[in-house]
Amino acid sequence: MLWTSTAGTVTASAEQQFDSFFSATSANKDDPADHVGMPSDKVISAAVQKALNRKNACIAYRKDHSYAIVDVEQANKDITLSAAAAMLDKKFYEEMGGDKYFGSYAEYKAAVLEKAGVKSESELKVEPYFVFAFYYGKPDGDSQLVTDEKAAEKAIRRTFELQKTNSDFKNAISEVFSKGSVGGVVVNCDYNGKSEAALKIRANDASFSISETLKFSSDSAFYIYNTLVPKNTKKLVISSRDEFTVKFLTDFIPDDCVWVCSDDEVDFDDCVFDMKEIQKALPNLTELYMYQARVKNEKYISKMTKLQALSYYPLSADENFGRFIEKPVIKTVPFKNLKNIKKLWLYGEYSDYSFLEKMTSLKSVYAELRNEKAAPSLFRSKCVTKLFVQCGTKFDMTGIKNMMGLKELDIENVANVDPKAISGIKNLRKLKIGVGGTYDFSPLTKLTKLNDLSISGAETKDWSFLKKMKSLDTLFIGYTKLYDKDIKGLGVKSICLYETRNTYAVFSELPKLETAEIMSSYHTFKDFKPSKTLKNFTETFGSDGDYSALAKCPKLERVILLGCNGKFDIKDFVGCKNLKEIYLNGTQITNGEKLANIKTLKNIAIYSYYVDPALADELKKALPKCEIDIKQEQFYQN
Repeated sequence: MLWTSTAGTVTASAEQQFDSFFSATSANKDDPADHVGMPSDKVISAAVQKALNRKNACIAYRKDHSYAIVDVEQANKDITLSAAAAMLDKKFYEEMGGDKYFGSYAEYKAAVLEKAGVKSESELKVEPYFVFAFYYGKPDGDSQLVTDEKAAEKAIRRTFELQKTNSDFKNAISEVFSKGSVGGVVVNCDYNGKSEAALKIRANDASFSISETLKFSSDSAFYIYNTLVPKNTKKLVISSRDEFTVKFLTDFIPDDCVWVCSDDEVDFDDCVFDMKEIQKALPNLTELYMYQARVKNEKYISKMTKLQALSYYPLSADENFGRFIEKPVIKTVPFKNLKNIKKLWLYGEYSDYSFLEKMTSLKSVYAELRNEKAAPSLFRSKCVTKLFVQCGTKFDMTGIKNMMGLKELDIENVANVDPKAISGIKNLRKLKIGVGGTYDFSPLTKLTKLNDLSISGAETKDWSFLKKMKSLDTLFIGYTKLYDKDIKGLGVKSICLYETRNTYAVFSELPKLETAEIMSSYHTFKDFKPSKTLKNFTETFGSDGDYSALAKCPKLERVILLGCNGKFDIKDFVGCKNLKEIYLNGTQITNGEKLANIKTLKNIAIYSYYVDPALADELKKALPKCEIDIKQEQFYQN
C-alpha cells in the first residue's frame, strides 16, 4: 500500500485541515502499520481527482502500509510538500500513542542506538515475544500483552484449564498457533524487541521516510479505486481481493505490474472497476491481470487493442459479498476480437471456447474447465503452443490431437487423462500429468519430440515405456510406486523423485545425469553412490546424512539440502574443485570455517541452529566475491 499525500499548494491553515480530514477517517490503533487513517474510497477519489485537476499538483509516495490523502488548495511558500507530509506523519504517530516523534530516519536510528548503549545495528538483540488477545466473542474485549515465555505458558494453561503435563500444553499451543485462534483466544508469536531499544532497524521503522516524490497532473495520472496509476502504465493488476491473497493464489503475474487491489475483503462491495474508465485512461496497456475483480462495462475491454496478455476473472458489479467465492458463469467474451493477445488465463464456466480459433496470435491458454461439455471446443485452436487445463470432473480428451501446434501441455489438475489421445500431439515437447488412478502410458512413446515429462500421483503396471522415450532430458515422477529398475539406464539429464520407492543409488545408474532432486524418500542417503556426471543435487526432508559420498562427485557444482536431519561436514567438500553454490536449511553443519578453503564458491546460504552467524564475517574476508547469507535459524523442519 502506498502512503499518499496530495498537496499541490499548501495553506498556512494546513494543520487545521489535516485535523478536520482525519476526524472523518478511522485509524487502526491496534496496528500502526496496517491501514492507518484509511478514509472511504469516495473521499480519497474526490480528493485526488480534485488535486489532479489543478495545475502543478504534487503527489508524494511512501512505500509502507499506511495511506492518507490530504487536499490543500492555496499557495504558501512557508509550508513545503515535505513539511506537509511530515505533519501528516507526526499526526499518525501521535494517534498511535507515540511519546516522541523523529523527523527523520537518522534521528530515529541515533535515538534507538543511544538508548540501547550500542554503536551499530548489528549489536541490537532481538528476542521473541508472545501476544495474547482475549476476546471471548467480543470485538472490543480485554487484551493482555505477554512478553515472557514462562508467563505465556501460564496464560495458555490458565485459559484452557490445562493440567501440568507437558503433552497437554504442547497440544494446546500447537492447536492455537496452527488455527490462529481457539476458544476466543488469538495468539501471535513474532520476533521483535522487548523494548524500543531492541527494535530491529529497518527503513520502514522511520516515522518519516518519503522514498519518492513525483509531480502529476490530470494528463499524466489516473486514480483507480485506491491507487494513483500513471497513464503510461503497460501492465496492470486489478482485484477486489487484497494483494497478498492474489499473490498467494496466482503464480503467473509479473513483478513489474501496477497493483490495484482491495485493502481488505470487507471493502469488497466498494471495490468495483469501471473498464470504460480504465480503457480510456490507460491507452498503452499491454497486459491486464483481472483476478476476482468486480467490474462493470466489460465490453470496453474490446477496445484495449494493444493487449497481449489477459487474465479474465470477472465478478459482476452487482454481485454481493456472499457470492464472492463462487466461480462466475461467463456469458460474454469482450476480448474475442482482440488480434494481439498472445496469453490468456480464463476462469469461470464457459459453454463454448470456439472463439479461441479466431484469435490467431494466441500462443498460451490457461482454462479452468468447469463445463466438461465445452472441452471439444477448447481443443480446436491450431496456433496455441501452450495449454494448461484444470478440471475437477472427467471430460472427453480425444479432440486434443487436433492441436497440432501444441508444444506444452499441463493437465496436472484434472480428473482423468487419456494417454492415447495425447499421443497424437506429434510436436509436444513438455507434458505434465497429475491425476489419481492406474493408466497405460505406453502410447506416450509415440511422442518422439517429448523432452520433458512429469507424472504425479498416477499409477501404472509397467514403467518400461520410459526407456523407449529416447528424447527425454527432464523427468519428474512423484507420489507413485517407482523403483530403481524402472529408470535404471535412462538417458535423462535432470530427474526429480518425490515420494517414490527409489534408493539414492539410482543416481549413479543414470549415465547422463547432471541434476538430481529427491524428497522424502522411503530410503536414506547411506545408499548414495558417487556419480561421474552429477552437477546439481537437491534433497528435501532427508532422514539421515553422511554426505561425504556426495563430495566424491567430480563435477559437483551445487548442493541444496532443505530440512534434512543429517550432518553436513564441510571438511568433506574442501576438495571439490567445481563447487559454486551451497544452500543448507535446517541441516546440522560441522567445520563451517572450512568453507573459506573452497575458493570456487560464488553463493553460500546457510540457515541452521548449528551455525554461528559470526561465520559470515570471516567468510566475507576469505571469499570477497562470494554472496554470503548465514542466519542462526531455519525455515524448514522435518
